[in-house]
Amino acid sequence: MRMDGTSAARAFEDDELPYLKALFPGRLCPIGQSGGMIYLVAEDGRWVSLHEGWTVIYVMKSMDDMFTFSLLNENPGASIRELNNDEIPSGY
Repeated sequence: MRMDGTSAARAFEDDELPYLKALFPGRLCPIGQSGGMIYLVAEDGRWVSLHEGWTVIYVMKSMDDMFTFSLLNENPGASIRELNNDEIPSGY
């Protein structure tokens, strides 16, 4: 996993930000990228993993859960959801 918030933030185009905000109305801080996923932390402490192709989103309760998912490809305790067409920016 590459822990580089600046690089993770650059993964989003300006026109994608409203879609991200619709998924998580609170603030999100980009943390890093790994295996086709962009990792963010929400202001309430949840960790979010969004597929770079905007196909699926994982929400995890803790940093431990995020590292387990990122490093071991296991997702105990993660809420997993495929995104609907209206939640996906055009071009994906």
